[in-house]
Amino acid sequence: MKQYLPMKPKKWGFKFFVLADSGGLIHDFIPYTGSIQPVNKEGIPDLGASSNIVLHLAETMQSNRNHLLYFGHWFTSVPLIKHMAERGIWCCGTVRPCRLPGLKLVSDTVLKKKGRGTFEEWKSSGDGSQLTAVKRLDNKGVTLLSTFADSQPTHTEQRFDKKMRKVIAIPQPNMVKLYKKNMGGADLADCLLSLYRIPVRSKKYYRRLIFHMIDMCINQAWLLYRRDYETAGLSQEKKHSLLSFRMSVSESLIRAEKYVPKRGRPSLSKKTADPPKKRRQKMGQVRPQKDVRFDKVGHFPEAKDPRLYCKRLGCKGRANNRCM
Repeated sequence: MKQYLPMKPKKWGFKFFVLADSGGLIHDFIPYTGSIQPVNKEGIPDLGASSNIVLHLAETMQSNRNHLLYFGHWFTSVPLIKHMAERGIWCCGTVRPCRLPGLKLVSDTVLKKKGRGTFEEWKSSGDGSQLTAVKRLDNKGVTLLSTFADSQPTHTEQRFDKKMRKVIAIPQPNMVKLYKKNMGGADLADCLLSLYRIPVRSKKYYRRLIFHMIDMCINQAWLLYRRDYETAGLSQEKKHSLLSFRMSVSESLIRAEKYVPKRGRPSLSKKTADPPKKRRQKMGQVRPQKDVRFDKVGHFPEAKDPRLYCKRLGCKGRANNRCM
């Protein structure tokens, strides 16, 4: 299961294929276990390993809901995006030139003569779906393929020019803008996982996978908390950061189901002439954590032993129940 990826910052590790939205929220994931098998369902073709993993992740997506799916050049192929278009799922991604049969792309040398930001566009219609390919030159040539976007309308992008040593404006096709805006969800999820990862050093691979999934769950909960917090329009000053959110979760787990009553009586070190005044015994406030108190779930009384003093003012009896 351990993979060696020479182009990644960390060369050795376990590989996860992730379906995430643009905000970093993970909707589905599949760990790589050595081989990628085709989807075992009628009507879903075998398109090769790189496309089959997209078909596996897309099983949880509803058809004909106008979902937009973005992926990198390792996944993109013409049969894949045609099949997804038949399901009503529209795709956009970078593509390798060798996966565009019958299309002669303009070379990078020709585009460099026209200037930075130059692009060329090709369209093809057939089988009930229209494909649009755009090749654009920035630092180098990049080709994109889509079933819902094209180059229009054209936007502008600020880029630094090394020769002129200043920031210049270059044209940007609409397809490139949409791809850059919505493509970084999986990278954002990886970034959040790397910030406060649970340190585990073990030769047993499943321990690392389990703690990786725990980190993933905590990050997912924080993203949902932040989304609901902003939707409610609450003050930004009291909003938890990812670190404080993790600390509050760990504190709640550590203190769960622990009861330490604050009770006692004054001690006398020596006898005095005047007896001390009787003081009413103070009871500490016994409350669970806030996330338990305000989770909107009914909490029923629970019998405890030994019995506690009744908290009603003026009552000297003992109560057999304590509210959780």
